[in-house]
Amino acid sequence: MVDLRKDDRGHWKRELEIPSELWKQLLHETLQGIIALLDVVAEGLEDANPPRNRVIILAGIYTFALEECGKLLRLSHLSPNQGKVTIDYGAFRSHTVKFNDAIAALPPECTNLRGGAFQRNAFQANAFQTGLLADFEARQAIFYSDITETSDGIVQIPVVNLELLRTAARSLREYAMNFQIPKRA
Repeated sequence: MVDLRKDDRGHWKRELEIPSELWKQLLHETLQGIIALLDVVAEGLEDANPPRNRVIILAGIYTFALEECGKLLRLSHLSPNQGKVTIDYGAFRSHTVKFNDAIAALPPECTNLRGGAFQRNAFQANAFQTGLLADFEARQAIFYSDITETSDGIVQIPVVNLELLRTAARSLREYAMNFQIPKRA
């Protein structure tokens, strides 16, 4: 079977044209997937004081929902043309692009899981436990062990503020439940 998402050399295509019906289905399924992920997070946070390892795993699941929200936002800005939709497939597959799309569009309570008053990009990441957990590198640190860039230690799992995670998950779920799929879909 030929993978039509790839070119003749086996590389991912930059653009992909799909039927508008498939685009509509993708919008709906992406939204339902976000809600399902957030339901799992909410269920896992029902205990008043869940174990730290559960909170960390749930934060990772939350960041996945946040990334999918970026995908949903990107897809919702497209428009069908003669029964087809052209997707920037490079952006569609890029974790960074989807995170940035979500972070740019969502209120801060949906993106801050650590607390603190400073922006992460203004300081060295290891100097402050502040800012966004919602990035691909942080998610990797939650799900995969790794060696530090200087090869002299192990990358530490990010600190997750339980109450901020609860607030973020509740806020993102409310956003998703109120999300309006474009009428042109």
